[in-house]
Amino acid sequence: NNNNNNNSNKKPVVIFLTGGAWIIGYRMWGTLLARALSPFGILCIVPDYRNFPRVNIEGMVRDVDAAIQWVMDHAEEYGGDRDRVVLVGQSAGAHIGGVVVARKGLDWLCCERRRRRMECSRMNAKGSMAVVVEDNNMENESGAVEMMMSPLRSTYSPQQLCGFISTSSPANLVTMRPVLHHHGLSASVQNSIFGEMVGDDDDDDFDVFEKWSPYHIMIECHTEYVKLLELDDDDDDDD
Repeated sequence: NNNNNNNSNKKPVVIFLTGGAWIIGYRMWGTLLARALSPFGILCIVPDYRNFPRVNIEGMVRDVDAAIQWVMDHAEEYGGDRDRVVLVGQSAGAHIGGVVVARKGLDWLCCERRRRRMECSRMNAKGSMAVVVEDNNMENESGAVEMMMSPLRSTYSPQQLCGFISTSSPANLVTMRPVLHHHGLSASVQNSIFGEMVGDDDDDDFDVFEKWSPYHIMIECHTEYVKLLELDDDDDDDD
C-alpha cells in the first residue's frame, strides 16, 4: 500500500526540446510550456543542447540523448515518475528528438537480432568459430552500419519512453532541404550542420542527410524488424 501511495504521488514527466533552427535554440523558451503543464501536476524538464556552430548535428543528438538519460536517472529526485516519461519537441528540437528516438529503436532492434542470431549459433554450432562468423555477418547486415552510425552511448531502452510528440518538425530531412534553403537556412549552412553528399558518381552517392533524417532511420528500423521476424519464423521452422 505504501508503494502504491508513493507511485501515485509521483508526477508524469515531460521532456521538452525547444526549436531554433539548430542555431539559436535556448531552453528558457520552454518555460512557457512548463508553466502551462505545472498546474496539471506534470513535471516539465527542459534540457539545453549545444547549437551550431559550436557543434554539428551529431553533437546535438548526443546532448539530447544524454539529457534523456539524465531524466531517467534523476526524475524521481524531483518528484517525477520515470515510468511515465514523454518526450516532446518543437521544430529543430523535434527533429533532434526524432533522430534520438529512431536511433534508439534501431540500436535496440540491431542488438536484439544480433542476440537471437548468436543464440541460434550457440545451439547449432559445433565450435566457437561459427559463433564469431555469425556475429561478423550480423555486423555487415546491420542497418546502423549501412547508415554509418555507431550506437548511442545511453543505457536507457526506447521502451522506457511512454511516447514522443513531434510538432513542426522536418521528419524527412532530405525532401525538406530546398524548403529550409528557401526559408533562410542556406544549403551551405545545412551542409555544415548535417554533412554533404559523398561518392564519385550519381549511382554511388550516399546522401548523408539520410543519416540524420528520422523518416529514413525509421525505414531502417522497419527493415531490421522484418529481419527479426524472419528469425522468429526460422526458429518456428526448426521446431
